[in-house]
Amino acid sequence: MKTLVINFEEAFSLKGLPFLKTNLPEVEITGLLARNVAKEVYKEFPELPIFEKKITQEFLIQLNANYNIDLALIEYLSPHEEQIFYHINRYFDTTLAFDYSLLKYKLILYVLDILQKSKPDILYFGVTPHDPVSYVLYLVAMYKELEIVIITENSVFNSYILYKEIGKQMSFIMGGAKEDVDVKLLDKQRHVKVCLDALLSEEPSYMSQQRKAAGSIVRKVTNSLFVKKRVTLSGWKRYKRANQMKKAYEALSQVRNDSDLNNINEKIIFFPLHFQPELTTSPDGGFFSQQWLAIKKLSEIFKEGYIILVKEHPSQFMINSKPVRSHMFYDALLSIAPNIRLASLNLPSKVILKNVAGVSTITGTVGFEALLHEKPVLFFGDARFSEISGTYDFNANQGMPDFEKAVSIGNLFNKENVISDFEELVKSKFYYCYNPADAHEERTLEAMKSLLDEYLRWRKV
Repeated sequence: MKTLVINFEEAFSLKGLPFLKTNLPEVEITGLLARNVAKEVYKEFPELPIFEKKITQEFLIQLNANYNIDLALIEYLSPHEEQIFYHINRYFDTTLAFDYSLLKYKLILYVLDILQKSKPDILYFGVTPHDPVSYVLYLVAMYKELEIVIITENSVFNSYILYKEIGKQMSFIMGGAKEDVDVKLLDKQRHVKVCLDALLSEEPSYMSQQRKAAGSIVRKVTNSLFVKKRVTLSGWKRYKRANQMKKAYEALSQVRNDSDLNNINEKIIFFPLHFQPELTTSPDGGFFSQQWLAIKKLSEIFKEGYIILVKEHPSQFMINSKPVRSHMFYDALLSIAPNIRLASLNLPSKVILKNVAGVSTITGTVGFEALLHEKPVLFFGDARFSEISGTYDFNANQGMPDFEKAVSIGNLFNKENVISDFEELVKSKFYYCYNPADAHEERTLEAMKSLLDEYLRWRKV
């Protein structure tokens, strides 16, 4: 089976490619698409087409690949135009209309060149496609009806999940995989409880890592001086801008502390914003990658007697975050409806959760936390808790009405229901669970071997 491998990043390819060849002999690797591919990889695999994922604007502009882009492909990509824009804007320094149009055209040519030179039957994605090259490659492969396998990590349950289509993470089940793949985990029930308890006792690990990596100017300067051996003017400008934006947000926030929260007499619908740009909204949020659209939908239903409390993601003001929102975004949010309020970053989300009638998110981890606090959750994107008691899918016919009813009546479920549902979810959908103390590369390869081997057996049935 000819396979194009996406996302064996940097030197990881030196372990990953031989691992696949040894452990999955029926898979013929016909190409590698990754970021910052180590020079040794080119020497080790001289005959293998290797494509760089971290490309520059200059590379795309100078690209002279000559392929006919048929009208049917353009029409197929049209519904995904906004998502394509997000990904291009995230990696390239342009929002100008005609520059963007040209970059998108060149990006499609680059993707067609990758497929022509690698000629894959199947594309293996080591993570959800969320950079411009991988995302457009995924879309073009879908158009060409090539086989796709995506393996992505779920940090909440220290697990990997396999699926075939963006937007349908929870829809794919391999017969028998739940018994055969989880060879390392002896007590899955205990594993689920440990992971859920961690959500109630501490901040998510990814947020902790982001905060440590880029939280303070002292840490940033120290890292620049002693690790990167440089301090840049652009870094200083990013720090100033992030600090100014944080001050502007705090100036607009009306719910600043426990006292302000307790003085709210109306029922509260809590909407914590996602950090952006990130795959949890682009592409997993679909249409609602623009979060203000979800907040507007909430405001159309929850009016008199309700407060919609919005809180910015603290990582949005990290020094090294790309600016994607300005003060205009927060002003515009407040203008949507008179009952929308902003919560200060100094007010912990765990405190807020105890005082709300319901929670809404695109796909965020807060959904897991809210369910454990026995609060109903409305989600707008491809959430990984979509099959749990107390969750409501806005995109389903009765999603919003049922959520409204749950908020109005009160608790319709309890924590025991939630834990039981999570146990069943992990058994059926999260095929490989791991000990977070394991070395990252080793557990990734082990999961890959187990999942792909099981997938190949499944497709033969």
